[in-house]
Amino acid sequence: MHLNYTLRHLKYFMVAADCGSISQAARDLNISQPSISAAINHLEREIGVELFLRKRPHGVILTAAGRDLIRAARQLLNHTKEFEVSAGNLVDAVASEIHVACFVNIAPTYLAAILRSFHAIHPNVTVRCYVEDQGEILAGISSGRYETAITFDLDLTNDYTVEVVRELPPRLVVSNHHPLSQRSRASLEQVLSEPFIVLDLPHSRNYFLSLFHNLGIRPSRIIPVSSFETIRSLVGNQFGYSLLNIEPRAVVNYDGTQVRYINLRDKLRPLQLCLLTLAGSSPRRAVIAFNKHAQAFFRKIN
Repeated sequence: MHLNYTLRHLKYFMVAADCGSISQAARDLNISQPSISAAINHLEREIGVELFLRKRPHGVILTAAGRDLIRAARQLLNHTKEFEVSAGNLVDAVASEIHVACFVNIAPTYLAAILRSFHAIHPNVTVRCYVEDQGEILAGISSGRYETAITFDLDLTNDYTVEVVRELPPRLVVSNHHPLSQRSRASLEQVLSEPFIVLDLPHSRNYFLSLFHNLGIRPSRIIPVSSFETIRSLVGNQFGYSLLNIEPRAVVNYDGTQVRYINLRDKLRPLQLCLLTLAGSSPRRAVIAFNKHAQAFFRKIN
């Protein structure tokens, strides 16, 4: 079967999908609405399926077939960009723009250092970063919007290729004025009567609450908070305790308070810090180089 379409057809299709609107896509691309519509209609005729559900006046929603095609289209267009850059500068081993997502808690502690050291080795690769929660990361990898992600092994399926780079156990976080603050080890039973300040993000909340459930206990009170640093500040101000898997180098919070991280005696499921790509995809050279660099980075840190 020979399909007759061009990269322009795919680009117009992808931008319309991202915008959810033919009129907005036309404005973003600085071309006419009929040109966008004609490109999409041409693709649908060639492939033989509807790619969009049309809404009035010019809104569009991807069909199931459209969602399948958008991933392949993104991958093909990304490879095309890489080819164009490399062809224009053949002396560079790796040159491109890549799209990398990073889990919101991981980014402040590790992302900048990874980017700095990667840029020193591959100065012709531009890394566009997206700091997201797990739900957005999984959706972005599935749709092809993100080519790789630095995240945790939260609710992963066989749709993703996972490379584990580090294991991070949950640790008890208390104020430096807490009675347990000078202990090297503690148990959840010792803080159950106090409020539990939980990271209230998709997938993260379920993970932390499951730690109690698996021990047959439950927090006496839950304070949901969606910000990593806000959790640390609340703990530092003695509003309760928390559980976190990442410990920044700085012991002082933004507001000057301090917290202590304490190892737990309880047998609790650690989180695997991992690199995530879409299963069955063929990552570009720049993405492969970035992932190898990230792996080496996490092997070296304490």
